[in-house]
Amino acid sequence: MRHTLALCCLALLLSLAGCANHQGALHNAPPPPSLDDALNDAVAKMLETFPALTERSPSVVAASWIDLEAPGITTPFGRLGAELALSSLAQGGITTREVLLEGSDLLVNQDGLSTPRNRTLRQANLGNDGAILMGTYVQGQENLFVTLRVVVPRNATILASVQLSLPLDDDLQALLRRN
Repeated sequence: MRHTLALCCLALLLSLAGCANHQGALHNAPPPPSLDDALNDAVAKMLETFPALTERSPSVVAASWIDLEAPGITTPFGRLGAELALSSLAQGGITTREVLLEGSDLLVNQDGLSTPRNRTLRQANLGNDGAILMGTYVQGQENLFVTLRVVVPRNATILASVQLSLPLDDDLQALLRRN
């Protein structure tokens, strides 16, 4: 009986030690990637998945990203995200130009439809080899869902695209505040 009691106590102590280690593992988990790291990874994936983007080598400018919930209002996230992604494209060997187009000024409603899918580009001063890095995003309960595209405005050809989701931390929520 004493032997059984000792074994039970030993098993209980080992299981508690396992719980303590598990609790520590939760606190020692690596943090989610930062915004710039997540965008660097997304752009690298875009460049890898769409070789036509690097082969064609357009001169790319960025447009502020559009919040699908409030397409007429820009946010710090929409402007900063566009700049960070454009920087990642430049680091990937894509020619970029220092112009940030406001998303709501870049797009115009067609036939009175207000969804971004039914909009057309009207910016024409990019030249024949120019392209625009565009993005849309929407906030969920726990994540921000983002899509990025490199588009040739003269014929609406999508040269590359990628999507990502970002966990909504305090910094990201601050950047999403509408002006």
